[in-house]
Amino acid sequence: MTVDDDENSIKTLVYGLYRQRRHLTSLLPNPRPILLCGSPGSGKTTLVNYMANMLKLPFTKVSAKFFELENVKNESHILYLTELDHLDGNIHSIHSLLVNTNITKEKKIVLVGSCEDKWSLPSDILDIFEVIDMHGYSTREKAAIVSEFIWPKFKRSKSISAELSVEAIELILKYTDLTKIERVLSRLCSDHDQSITCDKIVRVLGLPPHDYTQDESSFKCNSPGICNGLSYNSDGTGSILKFEMVGVPGSKSMKTTGRLGDILKESCHVASSLAEWIIYSNELPLKISKSDNEKLIQRLNNTTVHLHVPQGGIQKNGPSAGIVIFMGYLSLLLQKKIDDTIAMTGELTLSGKILPIGGLREKLSVKGIKTVIIPRGNRRDLIEWYCDCTDDDILKFAHDEKKCLTSSEKYNRWNFDKTIENWIFKETQLQVVYVETVQDLVSAVWLNLPSKF
Repeated sequence: MTVDDDENSIKTLVYGLYRQRRHLTSLLPNPRPILLCGSPGSGKTTLVNYMANMLKLPFTKVSAKFFELENVKNESHILYLTELDHLDGNIHSIHSLLVNTNITKEKKIVLVGSCEDKWSLPSDILDIFEVIDMHGYSTREKAAIVSEFIWPKFKRSKSISAELSVEAIELILKYTDLTKIERVLSRLCSDHDQSITCDKIVRVLGLPPHDYTQDESSFKCNSPGICNGLSYNSDGTGSILKFEMVGVPGSKSMKTTGRLGDILKESCHVASSLAEWIIYSNELPLKISKSDNEKLIQRLNNTTVHLHVPQGGIQKNGPSAGIVIFMGYLSLLLQKKIDDTIAMTGELTLSGKILPIGGLREKLSVKGIKTVIIPRGNRRDLIEWYCDCTDDDILKFAHDEKKCLTSSEKYNRWNFDKTIENWIFKETQLQVVYVETVQDLVSAVWLNLPSKF
């Protein structure tokens, strides 16, 4: 198979995805089965189209649920199997195709699969694939894709001369994701007036869906015990997840509601145990006097805490809310409010360390907050995001990051070039604050120490 080296001739096919394109291009001379893992609208089909243009091959898109081995074409092409994580009873056909490499070699087939959750695949199938992880686009990136790719293509196909404003694009994206946006555009252009305005969008599509998680008034932390967390949703978006705590006289205990999964409940145990140990040891970086700490211990021992996470119809799970629960618990016991423009995410250990979490890029797509507190170990994800979108050399940031992280001095671990953080602020309007320990966390929330970060 030959690879078209003229990148410029097809650069208009893909927005961003520089790292994924480089990974894919490196595999093309001798392609093995490739798995694209990401949420709907993250660019999986676009990347397959890019691959087809590089190899100058047609591609056939088939849902893995309905795939039949005997229907594979006897010609050189790309076979694109979607929904591999929803195989149900069709796993035998897929397994035969993957294991019997003679089938793909004889028919000169390049096999590409896609899924949302790669860990739900059987291990013997997952091991065969070269995995390329895809990430959800930010609102700004989605708007750029519509403006630069989808709308021009749609205009040509419908012979439309009207323009689409940024405001109209952002409003349309509240109704649909990128995978279905052409259907929405067709509805909006179905009458004689093919111009699209914000008023016309509302008349045709109705009021935009109300997103509770993006409504600023819904997550204002106006009392102690309330803290904003960040969630990663199955559709590749992020949202605010508010954790609410109230305390009543009783014995030291905590009950939880809000349809929390087992891992999240374990995070509650870790967070409460660590908060209690810190209070008993008077290890908070808040300069609490001995007498005040004794009163705090007494309050701790005589308070029954109820933790609730709203939207009880939605299952919530994962370890990344550990620091949210910890700060909410401290806020309640100390009767200190947490700034409602702050949100945080990070896994907590019993020793007080804060570990990296997943889905950070998607979590930073939220609106209505100004500051996000994240684990120091997640800075690598922001570096990859920046390099994916700008095609900057990741090596210079990797060397800088290694130099910082290998230093035993804490100040040096934060003494890095701020190019990444400035770019994140430009993209998301969010100030990023890094933390490594719960002492960093408490200081970030109540002492404003990490401004130097």
